[in-house]
Amino acid sequence: MARYGIIVDLNRCTGCMTCVLACKQENLTGPGIWWNKILEIESETLDSVHYVRYACMHCEKPPCVEACPERAIYKNANGVVLIDQGKCKGHGECMKACPY
Repeated sequence: MARYGIIVDLNRCTGCMTCVLACKQENLTGPGIWWNKILEIESETLDSVHYVRYACMHCEKPPCVEACPERAIYKNANGVVLIDQGKCKGHGECMKACPY
């Protein structure tokens, strides 16, 4: 089975959140549901800021699939973890179960 991923050059990230908004718009996620996010990390000396992207890691055995009470999350034949927005009620159990 193929494993897919997204490569992000964090050295070029400015923290503009455009990737986060594009993901939200493309996947039509509901209010308060974010499939990825950008964390802002300040250096200890507070003279610089670094950005780290957090997104679904498409686990081999994703705990979010079992945690979802609506069975809205599934893994397709290509190993991509997907959410059926028609079934998702926003309980948040998937986020609690996610190890990342």
